[in-house]
Amino acid sequence: MPPSHPHSLLLLADPWFRGLLPPGGLVVDATELLDGSPFPCSSFLNRLSPTLVRGNLWWSDDKIHRSDGIFAPAPNLPISFCLRSPNSKPPQRAEDKPSKQATMADSPSFRRHPLPFSIDLVRWLPSSTSSGRLLAAAVHDPTIPASSHLHLLSLPDPASPLASLPLSSRPTALRCSPSVLAAATSSGSLHLLPSSFDTDSVISIPSGAGFHVGPVRGLDCGGEEWVTAGEDGRVHLVSDGGDGRVVARRVWDGKGMLGYETARWASSAEFATGGAGCGVQWWDRRKGDAVVAQCKAIWGRGVAAGMVHSVDIHPSRKHICVVGGSSGAIFAWDLRWPQQPIPLSGVGLHETAEPVCESEVWEVLFDNYTQSSDIISAASTRILPVMMCSEDGILAIVEQDERPLELLAEPCAINSFDIDPQNPSDVVCALEWESIGVLTRGRDAMAAE
Repeated sequence: MPPSHPHSLLLLADPWFRGLLPPGGLVVDATELLDGSPFPCSSFLNRLSPTLVRGNLWWSDDKIHRSDGIFAPAPNLPISFCLRSPNSKPPQRAEDKPSKQATMADSPSFRRHPLPFSIDLVRWLPSSTSSGRLLAAAVHDPTIPASSHLHLLSLPDPASPLASLPLSSRPTALRCSPSVLAAATSSGSLHLLPSSFDTDSVISIPSGAGFHVGPVRGLDCGGEEWVTAGEDGRVHLVSDGGDGRVVARRVWDGKGMLGYETARWASSAEFATGGAGCGVQWWDRRKGDAVVAQCKAIWGRGVAAGMVHSVDIHPSRKHICVVGGSSGAIFAWDLRWPQQPIPLSGVGLHETAEPVCESEVWEVLFDNYTQSSDIISAASTRILPVMMCSEDGILAIVEQDERPLELLAEPCAINSFDIDPQNPSDVVCALEWESIGVLTRGRDAMAAE
């Protein structure tokens, strides 16, 4: 049981609310109160804020104890709890400013846009001043069969799609190159259309024995070719076949012995994949489309095997990739030392790798907007700042040997996010509760104190 905080509050609770709390004294990250006075549980429930998941609550001696945290009023909405180990340190919030920690010169602003559909994936599209800010969103309506679409949305009003493309099944991967937008689906199909969203120019590859059978979760553009990797264990390279056709060439077939969750190009000849049963693999087309290096990944204490969900490769340091996966694990893999993955976050991984979350890390991206807390050179072995999102609603920046910097703490999963390549201060998120969130960071660069 965690020790009592000097400023803890003792709040009355009835058996119904006790049933929401975990047994055994686990600390619970929960929504905060509107004031500091104790009151009956019914009033407590009506005055919870699900907009920020802050602070710690735990159950002991028929009372709920609360330690320090912050709150934001939003009554009459569902509540959400996120388990945290009693001994784990809370993620750093943007308003905390310890020495040598990257902090924001200007406070970020966050705007949530409710939508009439569920958003699985979201990406920024190339935009001009005349066209405004454009987004591609992979959406579905869980109440209507065969209701999956790819929407073209505009800011600041994304509620009314500018254009829409029906998809054969629920979207599982979404990527945008300077000229092409690509979406893959749970049935195994691939759809390519111009980034201008000309739906009359769509080229599709159907699912089946010649392509993928089942969800395609790994998708990325490598200039002239796209790479696809699926849960069926297959890896394909897709290229222009001329006359409005595309050609898919199978590179590998795991035959059900492994499954892929992500794929990312490093150069026109090299790409990385990750998933279940394979860790992270590095492929080199110059060596017969073969896996030339492999990392089995590192997982938290008590986790025998995990799953890689996302891989990103830094554009100027292509020998380094960052990986997000199960149990809050985030680590870097440097091909110069392939047997020594570098932990960045995770439960029980390393005393200097504080866990930013304990759930699935759905996406990781190098964040070139955030300056490292140390001045580094291109030859340095230090890992540059990384942004991540998770199933328990965390959007944060992690950096080697530094405390995580929490940007958002939502009461629902953040399914995906994207950093605007044209304005890297802006981040768009797909929230599980049928909304898109746009985080605008300070226009001044983030800098160390």
